Amino acid sequence: MKSEIRFHAIGLAFATFTACAQNPAPAPPADVPPANAPSPDPAPVASSRTVDPVIPVTTTYEPLTGEQRFDFYVQQTYSSPGAYLRTLVPAINGQIRNRPYEWGQGSIGFARRTGSAFTRFMLFDAFEAGGSAALGYEVRYVRCHCTGFFPRFGYAVASTVVTRDRHGHLVPDISRVGAAFGSEYVAQLWYPPSYRDDDVVLRGVALKFVFRSLMYTYREFTPEIDHMIHHH
Repeated sequence: MKSEIRFHAIGLAFATFTACAQNPAPAPPADVPPANAPSPDPAPVASSRTVDPVIPVTTTYEPLTGEQRFDFYVQQTYSSPGAYLRTLVPAINGQIRNRPYEWGQGSIGFARRTGSAFTRFMLFDAFEAGGSAALGYEVRYVRCHCTGFFPRFGYAVASTVVTRDRHGHLVPDISRVGAAFGSEYVAQLWYPPSYRDDDVVLRGVALKFVFRSLMYTYREFTPEIDHMIHHH
């Protein structure tokens, strides 16, 4: 029954994603300079290897190179603020609720929960990066060509289980779903006996997709959020 529910949920998300992604808005025409206009100065070469986690609507889709994929994995897993937020939230929740109780309270218990949460997400990112690279799947967030809050919000949530292949076609993101389950089952190896069951795995998988939904929603509405911050 649980597998049927997950299957229908992924199918519904894929249908929603496809409907929102249709009819992309055309890119604005480039300005054509006069024939006698002076050549612009060459743009400075960026020294940073940071990969933009968002593909804007007006950008022509280009897949990541292998080096960019590795840089993106390191960036998202070890240096982004979200990497530490997604670690601290479940660790603090586990500390307050004393789960698993075998780890106890105090600084040692909190350290165990923090280390466990970070490792679970690190494995999730690593499995997803490897699977996406093998399948040619996109790991960045591609902004919606749609308009309106609810279509864009639905697109952002659906993007957690739908992505693009190397040709830009929409596909179910089996690498991400597999990575979520794989990382949680590996975590069973260091969990105490009270935490070694499928319900814990399902809660961990759900937590990963909740965080990814929040992150993608923020990335979808970042221009509006920035506008509100800078004009208040």
